[in-house]
Amino acid sequence: MPEYNAVQDADIAVARHLFERIARMGKYDLPGLSVIRQEAGSFSGDLILSAPRPSGGINILLGDFVGRGLPAAVGALPVAEVFYGMTEKGFGLSDIIEEINKKLLFILPRGLFCATCLIELEQEGKMLAIWNGGLPDLLVLDEKSNIKHRVSSAHVPLGISETEKIDLATVFVEVEEGDKVFCCSDGLVNALDQNNVAFGQQKIDQILMQGTT
Repeated sequence: MPEYNAVQDADIAVARHLFERIARMGKYDLPGLSVIRQEAGSFSGDLILSAPRPSGGINILLGDFVGRGLPAAVGALPVAEVFYGMTEKGFGLSDIIEEINKKLLFILPRGLFCATCLIELEQEGKMLAIWNGGLPDLLVLDEKSNIKHRVSSAHVPLGISETEKIDLATVFVEVEEGDKVFCCSDGLVNALDQNNVAFGQQKIDQILMQGTT
């Protein structure tokens, strides 16, 4: 047992080091972006990244790795490196998706992958490009908390299929001042309420439309 604990402690230390490195890579505090994290003991598989595009606009990535701890950290580092590096150079979402998928296929063992949602807000702030691969519905709500757009997952998570088999098509939705964009990992959908019943997408929709978030 002591030997097992030593290995576990070493894994936690490596995971902490990798996540701290990822945190240092995020150079930007973007206005209007709120992140709510549900701590899950050790490092969860959730990852949120954001960065401005050189020509204007913003890129955002929400990722949810299978598993947590060291496997999630090992996968999260190359995702962050690709996202920040290619965003800074002005690459579009399709190029970023392709490169992240290649990295994950090379690094992760079979059975580990990352459900991912990538969002690009263009320079004028009037159009979102969205690619949802395996995450719950992305919702756009107006200033009265009415759901005006819903983008469900239409793609497989990254790290599963060869790049040439991935559909890189994005969904475009119009947004305006006062709109809110909500996306989450399946940890929220599967979270249990006080009655030990999973939240589910319907309850999330109801809470958001009440404007209580």
